[in-house]
Amino acid sequence: MNLLNSFDQLMMGAVNQWVGRSAAFDDAVRILTDWNFFRAAWLGCFLLWAWFAYRDEHSRLKMIAGIGAIVCATGLSKLLQVLLHFHARPFAVAADLGYNVPHNVFARWGDGNCFPSDTATVYFAVAAVIFSVSRAWGWAAFVWVAAVIALPRVYLLYHWPSDIIAGCALGVAMVALFQGNRHAFKLCEKLVRFERQQAALFYPILFVVLYQIVDSFHALEFGAQQFRTVARLLIA
Repeated sequence: MNLLNSFDQLMMGAVNQWVGRSAAFDDAVRILTDWNFFRAAWLGCFLLWAWFAYRDEHSRLKMIAGIGAIVCATGLSKLLQVLLHFHARPFAVAADLGYNVPHNVFARWGDGNCFPSDTATVYFAVAAVIFSVSRAWGWAAFVWVAAVIALPRVYLLYHWPSDIIAGCALGVAMVALFQGNRHAFKLCEKLVRFERQQAALFYPILFVVLYQIVDSFHALEFGAQQFRTVARLLIA
């Protein structure tokens, strides 16, 4: 972990020297980074467009496998945050390490582990799915995710660089695994048949899944938190 910490602190220092110079810039980065519609709406819209633009069965199988990979990669990233060595968020140790803290940025995630970044996992996985459909749009998606979603999270002290890199690797690897697995394709074939037979049910489900992806599964996470709170009250 010492090598990882050294890498993180070196990279964070390179980014952090620009933090706090302008309150307006810090606010703009924070607002745009936390605005899910701005950062990810076009990614979800592209997936939906590609579903209708590429009607051949192989393309649709790759897309369904990719969407399944996004969901599983996100769940795995959450699990790894529980199981892996604790990695405090940068703003939790900013004072100790002498980092500049962006204006109007406050701790919102408590004391949980931040490795790997589940946000990076979600959106780099989406970029990988787009890349599997269209190389040109895929590269654009990777650049967008890196510049608009990943880098600002380091700038705002939400994540260490290693959190982002691990999330990227996890998301891309999961998409490659699902899209290259014949057993996954067998399941996807059933879903393609389901779309043909039950389109009125398939597309509302697809809409909800894509909405959750664009929202980085925040609605599900919020619902789970509320359920736990109610359960504790009932048990007490």
